[in-house]
Amino acid sequence: NGITFISDRVKSVQTACIGVWVNIGSRDETPDQAGLSHFLEHMAFKGTKTRSSQEISRLIEGVGGYMNAYTSRDMTAYYIRVLKDDVPLALELLADILMNSTFDQAELNKERGVILQEYNQGMDSPDDVIDDIFQETAYKQSALGRPIIGTKRNIKSFKTEDLQHYIRTRYSPAKTVISVSGNINPKKLYKQANELFSGWKYKNTHKQEPAIYTGGSKQIIKPHLEQVQYALGFEAPSFDYLHKIYAAKILKVILGGGMSSRLFQNLREDKGLVYELYIPYLSYQDTGLFGVQASTEADKIPALTEALHSELKAIQMNYVTDEELDRTKKQIESALAMELESLTARATRQAYQYHFEGKFISIAEIMKMVQSYTPQDILEIAREIFSSKPTVALLGQQTSISATQIKRLFSV
Repeated sequence: NGITFISDRVKSVQTACIGVWVNIGSRDETPDQAGLSHFLEHMAFKGTKTRSSQEISRLIEGVGGYMNAYTSRDMTAYYIRVLKDDVPLALELLADILMNSTFDQAELNKERGVILQEYNQGMDSPDDVIDDIFQETAYKQSALGRPIIGTKRNIKSFKTEDLQHYIRTRYSPAKTVISVSGNINPKKLYKQANELFSGWKYKNTHKQEPAIYTGGSKQIIKPHLEQVQYALGFEAPSFDYLHKIYAAKILKVILGGGMSSRLFQNLREDKGLVYELYIPYLSYQDTGLFGVQASTEADKIPALTEALHSELKAIQMNYVTDEELDRTKKQIESALAMELESLTARATRQAYQYHFEGKFISIAEIMKMVQSYTPQDILEIAREIFSSKPTVALLGQQTSISATQIKRLFSV
């Protein structure tokens, strides 16, 4: 029926991770549906035609397994970690929850309360709030800018019929990957997957709207907060540009990947402007967002902005040194090697690569590509990213320099 099955046999372990990755997320929702992908993910383990929610959890935990799910802007995933002999059980359960979930209204009403608690908890966390403000400001004209959890009004309104309609019109075999990594028998598992999922015939009737990166500025004054949450970003390469993606990842590490990075040394060690900073790089199917996020006292925002401006200009004017580039490559290679030791990471990477690249790319191939980059490559990607329209978001106390003024400073 068109579902893709990807297996990664690792004979040296005693467990496996198996999951279903559906290329549907919050960006596939209409405004009235905002939050529905996340709500659907929450309801996945809440009962099927033959199992109650308690039976589902007891079934997996009874064999020492672990199940989870998550929603992103372009993906929804359901996965289970179990001992190798229990992988067929895990696959059968995944098929059951995806094809036979009842979305019982009583269970839905209970889970609604849980999601509202999650929503309120997020609103109480400035770190979470600035992420949503940042994303909304960067993509304010498209669904990509909406919070994954949705709105409180929507969360309170969703009914069983809404979830049933959404899964029928969004989920489909063509957008689904079953990915497994661990000590498994690929042929037997593939045969079982065919038997379990062959009856799934949903067709995606939704046409995804393209993402529109707009950039912009937004500042929300919250006098009761002790610090100002600061986010600065630029448009960056999408999944369509694999070579550029890893060049941008090298740039990310050079700027903020650890205690030896340029921004950590300058902003924290030399100037004492921040306690910590984060360099987000979000790649989507058709766009990307590269940024710098930090928090500090309101009176330090001008100095923080000046230091950031100086560093981002410097990396566009001068080559990175060979020593700096070599050290960064080692960091990336180490992270890739560590990923090989996580079955969940392996299964996830396979699914994402097929969805967005249409093929499997080995760690060895990626490491070879990383080794090929020159200082000129990093210079070019820095100039490409930092010449795009800036996005600036501030949350916290009043500052002497506004988000609009900061945006103007970073504009070309």
